[in-house]
Amino acid sequence: MGRKNIKHGQGKRHSDGKNFQLANEIRYIQHRAAEHNGRFVTVGPLALFSTDTGDAWLLDNDDHLP
Repeated sequence: MGRKNIKHGQGKRHSDGKNFQLANEIRYIQHRAAEHNGRFVTVGPLALFSTDTGDAWLLDNDDHLP
């Protein structure tokens, strides 16, 4: 089975859910946070983001946060 790489780069990224591994996306956000580099990734109902202050977050739309 072939493997499709998702290129990491500047700005917002979106995955349609067919060719991603959630653990890889989480590691990506954690590494960006460790480098104080802001990024935003959506995976289905999940939003993962890092901030330039070194924080990493994973939010689930089903939590209905205000």
